[in-house]
Amino acid sequence: MNKKVIAILSILTFLLIIGSIITLVYATNNSNTNIKIEKTNSQILYLDNEITKIINNINNISKDYNVFNRKQDVDWESIEKDICKLYSSWNSIIIDFNNLEIQNTTLTDFGKKLDDISISVKNKNKSLTLSNLADLYYFLTLYINYYKSDIQLKNNINTKFFLIKAYSLVETNNWTLIYENLENAVEAYYNNISSIDINNNNKFNNNKIYVSIKELENISRVKDIDLFYLKYSIIMNNFNYYED
Repeated sequence: MNKKVIAILSILTFLLIIGSIITLVYATNNSNTNIKIEKTNSQILYLDNEITKIINNINNISKDYNVFNRKQDVDWESIEKDICKLYSSWNSIIIDFNNLEIQNTTLTDFGKKLDDISISVKNKNKSLTLSNLADLYYFLTLYINYYKSDIQLKNNINTKFFLIKAYSLVETNNWTLIYENLENAVEAYYNNISSIDINNNNKFNNNKIYVSIKELENISRVKDIDLFYLKYSIIMNNFNYYED
């Protein structure tokens, strides 16, 4: 074998090794990215579930739709425990979110809003607590844009914010603003209906949720609080990732 052939084989071998190393590094980085995304999705869902649960508990709305016989008294002691649990979880989550290069002010503002909620809960101010919780949930709509999240999750979070915002306004009787938020919820969730990137297995449930949001929008014109809570609880239970 002459020197020229040996040189060519050596170069090819070197390129093969370099290519393998690059492929391995790329695969490792891609795997690490996917793991990070999955973890962040899980944390977003956790915050979503905890905040939503606290909001529902304030009006004693449960998953059995028994809203017509709901208690009017707020179990403030239970709410305080849930807030403390959220504080504890946030202390860990904020570190991971910081690694995503989420704007620091939005992270610190989340903590400040938690403080506002604690004060309003301590003062047993129902309307202010609901308003603060809706503001707290808004931060999830910001965080979900800082990484390559699942498109349906992003649409769900945006939709639920508008639903929660409308829900927080019900007992203020500001039905005009409630209706505006429900219009935004319909628009946000329609992205799940129209998107070609959504898994077809979710199409039926997406259509069901979309219809239920439209029904809630219609109820806001009737201005019946109990019916509103009933339709709202049905929507929240129809979200395929919703957990009690």
